[in-house]
Amino acid sequence: MKSLRLLKSEYEKLTKEKPFVQLNQEHGKKIADAYENMKHEPNHPAVKASYDALINETKQQYKDLLAGGLKVSKMKHGMDNPYPTSKHLHADMEQNNHMWYYPTDLGFGSSDAPPQDHPMLQETEFKDAEGKPMLANDVFRIVHDSVHNKLKNGFGPKGEHEAYLEHKKTYSPLAQKALATETMGQNNTVNFGKNGEHNRKNPANTIYADQKAGLLPDEIINGRWHQ
Repeated sequence: MKSLRLLKSEYEKLTKEKPFVQLNQEHGKKIADAYENMKHEPNHPAVKASYDALINETKQQYKDLLAGGLKVSKMKHGMDNPYPTSKHLHADMEQNNHMWYYPTDLGFGSSDAPPQDHPMLQETEFKDAEGKPMLANDVFRIVHDSVHNKLKNGFGPKGEHEAYLEHKKTYSPLAQKALATETMGQNNTVNFGKNGEHNRKNPANTIYADQKAGLLPDEIINGRWHQ
């Protein structure tokens, strides 16, 4: 059985097998439409099972990163972005094995009132430097950014889809469904949905996708997009 852990062998595979991505606006719109039409139903058994798998497997991946010496620091309200570009993140991780992360309590979508029953808002056993529990979304952001670092790519539409395809390889089929919602669904909504043109022109003032816990249709999850 394939290990669910993001082990060195997994990282080597990610580095050597960077996916081919060619952005297709029509593809992006289909995914965005599916996300925007998806219901927020965190208590649906299929949704809950997939998110439970995503969160549990992500926590194990985070443990593996910590075991490899990764150090993390939480950004504070009002501080300047330590990573003006993705290259600054890559340099910090390569030179210092360190990552700043943007905590969920400073931003979770663009809504002032995100759904509090979202599974990614549940507390984990990990603590920040202040001794407060890190949320599942915090842990996921750190692990997902580590995949961006392995790919040495950015956080634009192309880089995000590359990171989704690569990170997908480290999850079980059950967890991959929630991963598609949290990455492919949200990112294509940001870049190709109703606010896509605004976001592509004004990335510093991005209007993020509504935070929802649900599962995209199977034809979206299993489709070959931007390829």
